[in-house]
Amino acid sequence: MALPGFLQEARVEKKAVRPHQEHISPRGFVSEDFLDFVHTPVPIPKALKIPKAKEALEAEWSKLETKIAWDVSKVKPKKEVMAQAHKQGRKVHFGELMDLCHLKNSQMDQKFWKYKGRIVFRGDIVKDQDGQFAVFTEQGASASHMAAAKLMDAVARMPGNSGEDSDAVGAYTQVRLQDAPKLLGKPDLVTETWIKLPPHKRPKSWEGIEDPVCPLLLNLYGHPLAGLLWEKHQESILFKAGFEKVKSWECLYVNKKQQLFMSAYVDDYKLAGKAANIKPMWATLSKAGLELEPSVLSSQNTYLGSSQRELEPNAKLLSTKRELIERLTSTKDLPKVQRNNDALQQFNPTPKTKAQRRKPKSERERTFSTSNVGCIATAGKVSFYSYEMFGHVEQTVERYCQLSGVSKEKLKPVATPCIDDHMIPPQEFETKGDLSPVAARVVLKALYVARIGRLDIMWAVNMLAREVTRWTQACDRRLLRLISYMHHTQEHAQVNFVGDSAHECKLVYFSDASFAGDLKDSKSTSGGILVLAGPNTFVPISWLCKKQGAVSHSTSEAEIIALDAGARMEGLPALSLWDLIIEVFSPAQAKKRSNVPSPSPNQISNDTLYEIFGSIDYVPPSLPITYGAASLFLMEDNDAVIKMVVKQRCPKLRHVARTHRVDLDWLFDRISNDPGCYIKFVGTKEQLADILTKGSFTADAWLTLLGLCQIYPSSSLKTCK
Repeated sequence: MALPGFLQEARVEKKAVRPHQEHISPRGFVSEDFLDFVHTPVPIPKALKIPKAKEALEAEWSKLETKIAWDVSKVKPKKEVMAQAHKQGRKVHFGELMDLCHLKNSQMDQKFWKYKGRIVFRGDIVKDQDGQFAVFTEQGASASHMAAAKLMDAVARMPGNSGEDSDAVGAYTQVRLQDAPKLLGKPDLVTETWIKLPPHKRPKSWEGIEDPVCPLLLNLYGHPLAGLLWEKHQESILFKAGFEKVKSWECLYVNKKQQLFMSAYVDDYKLAGKAANIKPMWATLSKAGLELEPSVLSSQNTYLGSSQRELEPNAKLLSTKRELIERLTSTKDLPKVQRNNDALQQFNPTPKTKAQRRKPKSERERTFSTSNVGCIATAGKVSFYSYEMFGHVEQTVERYCQLSGVSKEKLKPVATPCIDDHMIPPQEFETKGDLSPVAARVVLKALYVARIGRLDIMWAVNMLAREVTRWTQACDRRLLRLISYMHHTQEHAQVNFVGDSAHECKLVYFSDASFAGDLKDSKSTSGGILVLAGPNTFVPISWLCKKQGAVSHSTSEAEIIALDAGARMEGLPALSLWDLIIEVFSPAQAKKRSNVPSPSPNQISNDTLYEIFGSIDYVPPSLPITYGAASLFLMEDNDAVIKMVVKQRCPKLRHVARTHRVDLDWLFDRISNDPGCYIKFVGTKEQLADILTKGSFTADAWLTLLGLCQIYPSSSLKTCK
């Protein structure tokens, strides 16, 4: 029986259900798309025609043969090894080797290019003695945080400190497979492995042996457990040298006695702390068994594609930021919790008329124009430096031009990287875009730039990244705008300066949100910037741009959801780390500022409580309570949100626990009871996070935000001699 016409039109085809995708990848898994951001792959047939690439491959083979990565003297036919395994009732694995070639520093000038050869174990085709694909245990990969690396760069520039970087030689191959049971604590986790060598690398003595295989001795790249074994190996050496893990910060270690911090990213090491102890520590690590390249100053190294440049001090920029930070982070006469509405007035700036708030256009341009950044000598030692990713930006533009067929001459200058959705014809939001098949290859490359060093393009890139699976003509238009902006601001750099000790610095988190900014679903966007600030310090550490999971019904709702996300994901983890940094470098100041209450004669200790109430589920805390050695200032430009936090109640937002899945009571409790947390008002004109919440700005407003975030063209920055 046919359906009525109106029902036929309303019937919607059932869409294919997308399979579940794990967010935590197994240890050792690395996407090829991710590697494209750092190294450019070179096909082996092409590499063999490039003299330097061919030399790199031969050098890698020679290095592994010299280190005896496999034992060619114990060669056997594969059938014989399988038969022995069946007879003895044991497991063996069989695999192959494969050549890889990559071009390092391809995003930089050609003089910095370096071909890198790599011989890897084919972990994707490993089979056991029965011919079945081998099964390996899943292991979660440890993540090195970029925020930690930037904090280490800041620590290295503090008085009495320094910082150096180094690489591990051969990294994974420093581990012998026979040491795996000791490293993992499980004797049967790593199975005996035999490999097949490529024909051109087989010794002449192997001639006549059918399907020859030999035992693998070293931990080669590509083995499913290679990352885990390497991490355990380097950790064992770091622990011997006096390092310990930093709680809640993976791949970050601290040596309190030597006043040193170590950030480890696979085989890249960043050591920061007391200058006199850095060289001896490298020697200690080498003596303990960690093979390292000669160390270089962090300021002279390119780390994950981001290079640093020392700049001449700028007195005007320093004084402007000093006044801003001192005003925003002042705690004079600021109690932790206010219980009455009259006291809330101190959070709010003195009301001004519209005429008073608005500056003359000439003054606005003079104050915030990026051309104003000059180099004027300042009193005192303040280190100015920049993070630069010029090569990555150029590669992104070139990738777009190559895939879209648009020449660079057609990329016109634009004031901002984003375009107001109201300027796009409605039909373009429904029509499939021309760049749909290749959009991800451009957007993900731009996302790396935005995440590491160019927060000014973060919002535009983030919006496009959410649309790669449903690309439209509107996305084509947005991407063209973004690439045009990147092309004409290719040499913009993030400027930072450090001149204070650890105890003089504070963490400042600027939190903001749009309201119903998405035209499709009316959802808001949370934005935030975490800054390390002090009288002579201003370093943007990390930033957040995240679309909210549910529709907010008011600006206050959107703002408090953004505040929760920022405090939880960026602010509080950094506060715990900065507590530790102050404890390491300024122990006297940490003790002085901690204000730990002395126990009263009638106070009962945790041990006594446990003895009395142990049978009724009393659990003592596993970590000591923090007493505010470090300070985190949450900067909010919405009065209603501040009043909610101060009063610790929000009867109009009782629904957010179900819609946004956010517990506001937790947020109120944390800000009110943590001695290191403060919430203060910041004017909209000084709200740095505004740049991460929406895409509609005037040219003047955009220049203002660039100045606040300290993003300037490199032509206006003078290199320190």
